[in-house]
Amino acid sequence: MEDSAPEWSAPFPRNIVLVMFQDGAARDAKQQATDAVQGVVIGGAPLSKGGYYYIRIPDDGTSRPLFRAIKILQSFPQVELATPELPAINSERYSEYAAAPGDTLRPQVPLSRVLPDDSARTVPSPFGTAERYYRDIVGIVFFDTTSGATIRAILEKYRGSIIAGGAALPHAVYYVQVPDPGGTYTAIDSVAAAIRRESGVASTNLPQWRGRIQVRSP
Repeated sequence: MEDSAPEWSAPFPRNIVLVMFQDGAARDAKQQATDAVQGVVIGGAPLSKGGYYYIRIPDDGTSRPLFRAIKILQSFPQVELATPELPAINSERYSEYAAAPGDTLRPQVPLSRVLPDDSARTVPSPFGTAERYYRDIVGIVFFDTTSGATIRAILEKYRGSIIAGGAALPHAVYYVQVPDPGGTYTAIDSVAAAIRRESGVASTNLPQWRGRIQVRSP
């Protein structure tokens, strides 16, 4: 945590940027901006249609990379806001989001259990029932012993963004949005199966649209 800098007078984490995207920004456009700063999404929420994300950037022990990354992010038309100010985070709570030495701290499980209420992002059940499933969201449960570094590596491998979370005894579940793998149940199920085979993953699931977890109305 930095107390201040010439660019920012209040305390801020030096390796995390809060990024808000324009409504309607495509996933590829979001990934393009994230990749431009060598960032890794470690949390966020589906605010409106654009969403906001906590993006961790490489840290050299100073605040210079942070403000350089903010300047780069602000140059993208799909980025509405890039700032070091993290809502509802103070120095005592910052450890929930920051990377510990060796990057072993796990991403925080979001308090929000809200998923998008968008039927266009769903596929019909392959089981002959009326349920529909999200075509680009996977629920992931990690073992308690799985390190933050492993979790972030898996998210980065599958270009996943944490958009919601919840309780799944005896572990917590991360709801992760991934690039649309093809618009069929088989396609997203294959992604879930691949993630499930990763070391450190206890289980995966495909959440139902308008299922047990809450959905966000338009």
